[in-house]
Amino acid sequence: MIRELARTYGYKQETIGRYLSFFGDETTSLLRANDAEPRLYLRVNTLRISSQELGMRFRKRGIDFLEVENGLEIIQSPFSVTSTPEYLLGYFYLQGIAEMQIAPLLHPGIKDLITDMCAAPGGKTTHLAQLMNNRGVIAAYDVNKNKIKALKANIQRLGITNTIIFHKSSLDSTFHSSAILLDAPCTGSGIIRKDPSRKYSRDSSDISFCSRLQRDLLQKGIENLYPNGSLLYSTCSL
Repeated sequence: MIRELARTYGYKQETIGRYLSFFGDETTSLLRANDAEPRLYLRVNTLRISSQELGMRFRKRGIDFLEVENGLEIIQSPFSVTSTPEYLLGYFYLQGIAEMQIAPLLHPGIKDLITDMCAAPGGKTTHLAQLMNNRGVIAAYDVNKNKIKALKANIQRLGITNTIIFHKSSLDSTFHSSAILLDAPCTGSGIIRKDPSRKYSRDSSDISFCSRLQRDLLQKGIENLYPNGSLLYSTCSL
């Protein structure tokens, strides 16, 4: 069964074995879902525009959409939404509907001091800033040089002004915070629909590496958290 599923859906056999141990009879449904066409969602940047106004602009451009919590689901567009003036003006950020649910869970306030331990390319960082109305302070860490460039570009495009970027590992941070977001590095097995290469480009050694790194990051986050603070941990892995 493992060999047949791996061949049919294009996974490594060890990955199928893991899925079967976790999900049992639901494994085939999961594999089929991973092959479905990914939906396109965007988060409205309410620092610059309201959902209603962005919707009006999209309708004039012939873009069909549905309203969802925190954003829009694009149903049909005659062109890429990232080629529109609205994108260049920072009116929205392309972000999955699940990812949009994370930042609000921290209940960020306008006086908070928040650390985003693995911030780039900035989807959740900029969402936190949006919820804080560009007030308070966000310390955004990342070690990846190319991703830092994307983080800076997104912060600038979206008009974020309350974020300090650190091109270093948050493991080296001594910065204490009232709230911490750890969107931890992982194998990305939960985003195969968007990136099918992850079906066969990850193995048990990647899982072990990410597990150790996540443990270290969690421990560091706990050390740097003020008493009665909140630490939110998320990944895009199953």
